Amino acid sequence: MFAAVFLWFASYSACLDSQRTMMLFGRLLPVVTLMVSQVLRLVPQFVSRGRAVLAAQNAASAATAQTKCEKAAARLRVVNVLMGWGMEDSLERSDAMRARGYNCGAKRTSYRRFRIGRADVCVLVCLFFLVAASVACAVVELSGYAFYPTMKAIGPWWHFVPYVLFMLFPVALSVLDWWRWRSCR
Repeated sequence: MFAAVFLWFASYSACLDSQRTMMLFGRLLPVVTLMVSQVLRLVPQFVSRGRAVLAAQNAASAATAQTKCEKAAARLRVVNVLMGWGMEDSLERSDAMRARGYNCGAKRTSYRRFRIGRADVCVLVCLFFLVAASVACAVVELSGYAFYPTMKAIGPWWHFVPYVLFMLFPVALSVLDWWRWRSCR
């Protein structure tokens, strides 16, 4: 379950960045949204800084570890440096947030860079109808199962069409986007 949660957040961060997360959920759940957007930003930053510290440590000839104990001590030094760096950044970040009016008691306004347009509404409506049709077809297909499962014949092929279209929708949007950028050159 722990690995599944990591996969969910990895997929989420691949699809939506912190700015879009704040745009989607900022008014509904401002504190949770701020925490999630900070985590989505800080975890990759922490990993990249860890690699930089490790590379700097490995570049120093005196810091090359030979035994297992020396390697463990080297890793602990990296963690120590990262923790100090993270604490320093958290102080700077809290000062910057306080200077921008966080925690002042007044309701914050939010800048909305993204607007929902007609195309977005059309895509959402299409996806909603495809999900509804897929659920209806799944209910029809699975209605033949009882307590003691017995297989019935596979239903008509068109019962699977809404699900296939739903799964191909992101591919179609990517191809359409590629085609638009290709034709702009």
